[in-house]
Amino acid sequence: MNLELKQHFANLSDSEFLFDTDLSRSSTFALVARGSLLKVRSVPALKKALKLCTEYRLHYKVIGLGANLVLPESFDGLYIKLLLPTPETKMELRETYRFPASINLSKLTQFAAKVGLKGWEVFTGIPATLGGAIFMNAGTRLGEISELVTRVEYITAEGEEQSLIIGSENERERAFSYRKNHFCHNSENKFGRDAIITYVELTHKGYDDTIKDSIKDYQLKRNRSQPISQKTCGCVFKNASRKLHAGKCIDLLGLKGLSHGALSVDHTHANFMVNRGGASAHEFEKLVKMIKSELYLHYGVHFELEVQVSTPL
Repeated sequence: MNLELKQHFANLSDSEFLFDTDLSRSSTFALVARGSLLKVRSVPALKKALKLCTEYRLHYKVIGLGANLVLPESFDGLYIKLLLPTPETKMELRETYRFPASINLSKLTQFAAKVGLKGWEVFTGIPATLGGAIFMNAGTRLGEISELVTRVEYITAEGEEQSLIIGSENERERAFSYRKNHFCHNSENKFGRDAIITYVELTHKGYDDTIKDSIKDYQLKRNRSQPISQKTCGCVFKNASRKLHAGKCIDLLGLKGLSHGALSVDHTHANFMVNRGGASAHEFEKLVKMIKSELYLHYGVHFELEVQVSTPL
């Protein structure tokens, strides 16, 4: 990043620019990582930042909570963290609710429990922002967040505001698939410049006073079956099919506890890797290749990564 561009980012209003900073605490995996970070607090600031990235042909990536992300040891592009203000939302039943992409899903879960919104239990326990959850169509055994989306507002790499309205199942199927969205990506863009989600409108499936109990019960189950208190990136692999669940397949191969460097396959849930301290993306890559090789050898299937990485493995 040249001096002129650094100065542009440093002078952006409604933002904070940190050049070549330690990012090990910017993700739940806590890998050794450094890079430049721009904290953005308004849509106009984000538009200006993306225009600069396009003008200077600079790679960028949104961090969010960093819960589904593997950061490299160094990155010569720009990490962007949205800190959009969250308006006060009345505790009342409405047809739709509009939230900034930077809001934590845990706050929405709390809101759903208080109001009794059916359907919102599908993202119980997912450590992500709303934008991140939409970007990867996050879900649990209860369903996917795409089931609730009626509108997505986003900024393109050129700094243009656009929105996607989802009013039918056909539109939903075109916009989302398993752990993936189909509207933020630009296949013609060689610099990995995806559009960035800014606001999301969610609907629900009616009202049920017992939703708070369902949310509490499912959260307790996740706490018992996943290494919630450990340094992880969430689920590493996507399920290959409804019958071939990644965690179960890894467990059946006896790979729990398999280690490389400071990383190891978790003993509680085999689709999680735990960073015991000081691990790097290079170690993650090596351990992933070891596991994928064993999975293909025994099941004849290439398991895809669910976690987002900066470079393909």
